[in-house]
Amino acid sequence: MRYVLCHIVLLCAFALGVLAQEAQKDSVPQASEIRTANNNFFLEAGGNAIAYSLNYERIMGNHFVLRGGLSFLPVQSAEFRYLAILPVSVSYLIGSTHYLELGLGTMFASYNGTEARWQYNRGSAIDISAEVTGTPKFAISPFPIAIPIIGYRWHPLGGGLNARIAFTPLVSFLGILPFGGISLGWSF
Repeated sequence: MRYVLCHIVLLCAFALGVLAQEAQKDSVPQASEIRTANNNFFLEAGGNAIAYSLNYERIMGNHFVLRGGLSFLPVQSAEFRYLAILPVSVSYLIGSTHYLELGLGTMFASYNGTEARWQYNRGSAIDISAEVTGTPKFAISPFPIAIPIIGYRWHPLGGGLNARIAFTPLVSFLGILPFGGISLGWSF
């Protein structure tokens, strides 16, 4: 009986040693799992800037993403010349090459035109009204907007072409506006 027990204990000890070596080997990232392209430029249709935006991202490690972008929209009005939107966000990527992207962003909107003010009308959206004085003005929207990001991203670790599609609802004190975006970019 002792002989059998000794063999069982030795067999268990050997099995635990093999499992410990496997676990240690899995915790060290392989060369093919390390990101070598941490910079990304992309064009997004829809998304955080509503219409379109040109964006730059910096990927920290393999999972954290910091983003900033820019969008100019011409406004068909005698009082306003353009609306500029600056989307910013931070995201976390889950996966490798094919990612689930979870993040939070906001956008800063500004306009350039004559004397103007932002107004909130109950029962409708934000209106920009103007008093034409001929004095050029530049202002930033006072309405805080949160933009959650839930999406899919195909982004190879070594760089090159990448794409993403995301659900990006606009959340403010006015309510929730369901929205989304699609983007195509190049990482290096």
